[in-house]
Amino acid sequence: MRFKNCAPGALCALLAGGTFMALCRFVPGLAASWRAAFLRPAGKMLAALTAPLPFPVAEIAAITLLACAALSLIRCLLFGQIRRWTKNLLRLTAALLAGYALLWYPAYWADAPVETAVSDAQIDALCGRLIDRLSGAPTAFPGVQETLTLAGEAASGAVKAARFPEWMELLGISGMYVPWTGEALVRPDVSPAALPFTAVHELMHARGIADEGLANIAAWQVCQGAGGALAASADLWALRYAMGALKTLDEDAWRANAARMSQELRKVFAGMNGFAPLCPTSKNILQTAAGLGRSLSNYDALTGWLAIDIFHLN
Repeated sequence: MRFKNCAPGALCALLAGGTFMALCRFVPGLAASWRAAFLRPAGKMLAALTAPLPFPVAEIAAITLLACAALSLIRCLLFGQIRRWTKNLLRLTAALLAGYALLWYPAYWADAPVETAVSDAQIDALCGRLIDRLSGAPTAFPGVQETLTLAGEAASGAVKAARFPEWMELLGISGMYVPWTGEALVRPDVSPAALPFTAVHELMHARGIADEGLANIAAWQVCQGAGGALAASADLWALRYAMGALKTLDEDAWRANAARMSQELRKVFAGMNGFAPLCPTSKNILQTAAGLGRSLSNYDALTGWLAIDIFHLN
């Protein structure tokens, strides 16, 4: 296939996007400056456009693109124009990469990495502290729409329930921020106790906080400031991470903490799958090459931050 038949404009866009991503990763200060000057303002503008719509634009756009790509492939196969389809696919890939490079990737390098080194004893003590805090916390949580409203008010944003949550279930996620549309999306079928913190977590991504650990920390702070169901959900998620870590380190201590829970707390915690081991976040070769392995998997950074910086556990 000749270069002139390979959509050279798309190839140049891919090269430019990759170069910009590399600069954001390796040039000190560039990522933070880009986030402040472009990424956050662009995200707010996109959110202002999509938030009034009662459905997730990202889902409709994805379905439309997939349908168009499939129909175009069938047409090109029938008429022997597979090169045309390949060029169109390359153009679409280049456009998506350009959006990712401009609207999201720099955010991963705009903040310092989170240090979370804690001992087994500190995690054990944190579990006990969180269980004590949750002993008088609400065990009944509002419905989906009320929860999303509360999360939006607390985090000054808008979060939507996915209309087709099956794709999130397939990916093993409970929420996602879509930078191309500026939308924070959550699964409406997750545990009512888990949903408030999840919604606020996705809105922290909408603020330009890409690192999962930092997003958890920021979401916990927002939820505690709001109080009520949001604060209880944040503490339950913190306990989920701490108990998950403790189970792998000291199962006897894990059992002792589980036994300390009240019957109501145990029921709520089990409802959000809290007693199950933490599932490791899968990493693919593209994420590893982009240097995002840690930022995409360090959800439990919240554990170390709470133990050391909030509860000052020794």
